[in-house]
Amino acid sequence: MKAGLWQIVCPMMLLAAAGCASSRSRSLWVHRHGGLAAEGDQQRVQRVTMPLLAKYSTNGHRLSAQVLDTDVLGAFGWRDGEIYITRGLADLLDDEELAAVVAHELGHLLDHGHVRAMVGLQGCKQDLDAETRADVIGIEVLRQQGISSNALPRMLERIITSDKWPPECHERLRQRLERLSQRGETATR
Repeated sequence: MKAGLWQIVCPMMLLAAAGCASSRSRSLWVHRHGGLAAEGDQQRVQRVTMPLLAKYSTNGHRLSAQVLDTDVLGAFGWRDGEIYITRGLADLLDDEELAAVVAHELGHLLDHGHVRAMVGLQGCKQDLDAETRADVIGIEVLRQQGISSNALPRMLERIITSDKWPPECHERLRQRLERLSQRGETATR
């Protein structure tokens, strides 16, 4: 990521395509994205996400979520079930909204027929259909956990109104919110 570019990233990464097949490569990727955040940040994410992730696995891999130590707003889902959330995004959101981020990333992992074979999708250039599918799947995951289905639209609204989100990227998130609203997936805002 370019320094200073505030974006939420929701990529599906193919380990081989990204050159990250080894744990050393993953460690380098984590380091380039701020390294792992402090234990307190990790504990909160574990507390919020473990009940949600415990029900799922991808390709036989156990799912997990960790926090990257950067102020950038971002979330990353890896095909092997590792989900990374930036400290900046975690700090911005309440617990339900944080669960919604993980549910959205889980939506990408569960959307098997539409996983992209690329290193990543960028916040302003993301595939709107893939993002909407991940949103819809994420809302269903939240519902199954007894979490308000409105947590995901609230999370998107919170990001849009953040001063850490570039104004040129607002329209993409607004389009996602509009699609959810058309599907009846959002409460009145």
